[in-house]
Amino acid sequence: MLPIVLPARMQEADRRAIESGTPSAVLMERAGHAVAVTVARMLGGVYGRRVLVLAGKGNNGGDGLVAARKLHRMGASVRIALAQLPRELGGDPLAMYEKLVPLGVPVGTPDSAVIEQAARSSDIVVDALFGTGFKGVAGGIVGSWISAIDNSETPVVSVDIPSGLDGADGSVRGPVIRADITVALAALKCGHVLGKGPEYCGAIEVADIGIPVDPDEASAFLTEPEDVAEMLPTRSFDAHKWSAGSVLVVGGSSGMSGAAVLAAKAALLAGAGIVTLAVPESVQPQIAAEHPELLTRPLPESPDGFLSENAFPDVAELAARYRVMVVGPGMGREASTGRLVRLILSELPNPVVLDADALNLLGPDAVNEIGCRQAPVVITPHPAEMGRMLGGEASRVDAERISISSEVASKWGCVVLLKGPRTVISGPEGVPVVNATGGPELATAGTGDVLAGVVAAFIAAGASPLAAAISGAYVHGVAGRIAGEESRGRGVTAPKVIECVASAIGAVLSVRSGTFVSKPPNPFRHSQTSRPV
Repeated sequence: MLPIVLPARMQEADRRAIESGTPSAVLMERAGHAVAVTVARMLGGVYGRRVLVLAGKGNNGGDGLVAARKLHRMGASVRIALAQLPRELGGDPLAMYEKLVPLGVPVGTPDSAVIEQAARSSDIVVDALFGTGFKGVAGGIVGSWISAIDNSETPVVSVDIPSGLDGADGSVRGPVIRADITVALAALKCGHVLGKGPEYCGAIEVADIGIPVDPDEASAFLTEPEDVAEMLPTRSFDAHKWSAGSVLVVGGSSGMSGAAVLAAKAALLAGAGIVTLAVPESVQPQIAAEHPELLTRPLPESPDGFLSENAFPDVAELAARYRVMVVGPGMGREASTGRLVRLILSELPNPVVLDADALNLLGPDAVNEIGCRQAPVVITPHPAEMGRMLGGEASRVDAERISISSEVASKWGCVVLLKGPRTVISGPEGVPVVNATGGPELATAGTGDVLAGVVAAFIAAGASPLAAAISGAYVHGVAGRIAGEESRGRGVTAPKVIECVASAIGAVLSVRSGTFVSKPPNPFRHSQTSRPV
């Protein structure tokens, strides 16, 4: 897994590398080299290509000046917009500027209109204005340059982080560069994966520039395909339906039975050997007729078609045979159903994946109902559901998803899978994990139910709850990407995502076997070793 660090921790790692004998100027040369390599690859070669480099006065600007020199020597036509007068530079950035002077590379500090025109006439822009320590609002000439670059629509490679984006939390308070590729130096920063980071960073490549990052200093880790390939359970040669994994889905209600069906079918396609769907008795006949691959059990319901607490004896009888339960999809929010959820949590020993309405039914009582349980629990809230359980706002949950998911997992003793553009998975111990697969194609009704079913299937097959949540989120995202590619991003439905689950698992497992039959989509591509020989 790739470590994700706060900018302050990265600065500390940088300091240690320098004290250990690597001169800061060497680190800057390596950073600029990594950026130049990315630009050359992005353009398919740089000879005769036009490159505009925007450089600030700090080390990020120095990295950009190195990239400018290297691109010039590769044959590119390079122009540099320096955000301050050369005499205002100091330290390594000044040394890198002085290396450029004999080469005759044009350097200036033009106004924003000239910058926009220069960008439009360039093949690519290198953004090296601000680094990951930036906070606040990009104002003055630099702010106007950022807006001009965004208006130009010219492809952009950002050095370490798009200028104007907060490297600690991905927040945006003013103009921000919208990059096509961000070359993250040494390690991912929290701002790459939190807040608006995923929106502005584009594809991210992690460049090894020779700064060791202590895993103990990571705020989180990013899942890579190889990690998931090792976590995924596989069937033995002599497997049968019960040893392959058994899942009991408790959910559904009048008008919302589809959610429970989606979770059950996803569990089957993710490898469970047998899945039973326990639903209100009024909807069971139709489900049984339309989905013969699923076993069904009718349960007592309220007059309005919601599961009743009187269903608990039947649920307990079924649960005795099944390894894992999914509780919540399509349940609705009737009080009697909430009492059923509490009975399941307090009385049954099965590992439980709690999703959707089960979380809403628990509300602020979740800390007690889940925290007092001995058996494993995986909760899969989106920010609004987490906010309801914590008595807070979804916006705060979204902005602090790493810290909140970690805190809840630790205090409640459960696994938290906090859904979103960058899903965060936390266990009761250890560092949170960020999942980067999936995208806007998963923003459709029912995909959360699919995820719950996939996670349950992996637990049923023998994965730990934490490993199942990490690998389930990854596979779910890959399935969404495959579904999006097949439909060109339009008309992706939850059933379509389910159809792609097996292909997604196959893609991940191909990493383990080395066949790479279908490489899993990864917006972070792969960590890049860009240190010059």
